[in-house]
Amino acid sequence: MLFIRGIKKLYRQIKSDEKGIALLEFALVAPIFFMLILGIIEISIMTFVSAAFDDAGRSASRLIRIGEVQQSANAETTFRTALCTGLPAIINCNDISIDVRTFDDFATVTTGIQLDNEGNPINTAFTPGGSSTVNIVRLSYRWEFFTPLIGNLLSDNNTNSVLLSSLTVQLTEPYGS
Repeated sequence: MLFIRGIKKLYRQIKSDEKGIALLEFALVAPIFFMLILGIIEISIMTFVSAAFDDAGRSASRLIRIGEVQQSANAETTFRTALCTGLPAIINCNDISIDVRTFDDFATVTTGIQLDNEGNPINTAFTPGGSSTVNIVRLSYRWEFFTPLIGNLLSDNNTNSVLLSSLTVQLTEPYGS
């Protein structure tokens, strides 16, 4: 009986004591809140990188369109330099896969990209063609997530990353003599 009275007294003390309840509520909600904030920040950064990657790809592809790349001493180096100049510092330019191909006309263009088991592009080539040809420029970059939970939710092939890509199809302008 004494034991039961002791438990009831302890229960009343705990029930009436509200010190620390805010700390307890914060401890329950904080991890979810901070993960949500980190997820928003990471997805925002990834969206920025994707837009900047696409913009740099279009700008570098324009050099193929006007024939500047084809008329340079080393076409691939000229293209990669122009591409890397337009990228934000957060992207490692050496990790970008470049695939440039030439077609006779728009009807024969194929835009499919082949990926290996890890989701990385394979069978890439750099053939910018000549004057008045149809070119396709495919750029790929694997974005690594900072937070593992967001990476697990959004990644492809369970790699904690996603493949960002940029595609440009264009008709090369007549250039040269």
